[in-house]
Amino acid sequence: MNEAVLTSVAEVTFRRISALTVCDVCELSETLSNEQRNMVADNGTSIAEAHFSENAWFRAIYADEMLVGFIMLHEGSDWDDGIDCPGVYLWRFMIARPFQGRGFGKQAIALVVRD
Repeated sequence: MNEAVLTSVAEVTFRRISALTVCDVCELSETLSNEQRNMVADNGTSIAEAHFSENAWFRAIYADEMLVGFIMLHEGSDWDDGIDCPGVYLWRFMIARPFQGRGFGKQAIALVVRD
């Protein structure tokens, strides 16, 4: 699918990251501006950190069949992570630069809140 024809009416879904998709998810970080990269951890770093946390949940964000972002949540306290926060919170979130401003981030957050 051509990213230029992808519109905000596309269905946003979360998908598990696999050995086949991990490189593509990691490469999304390279689409961000330098300013954005200074505010958001690389997806590769986030995925690595998640694998060492019993309380992390992470997914690739898709709009229809196009990979557009990454989301990671954390549930509860995890002393090994140095995190002391009851409940679920948004740990990491990014939408690749070519897909920003199209409503995909808003849809992804709404999907998290709904579920």
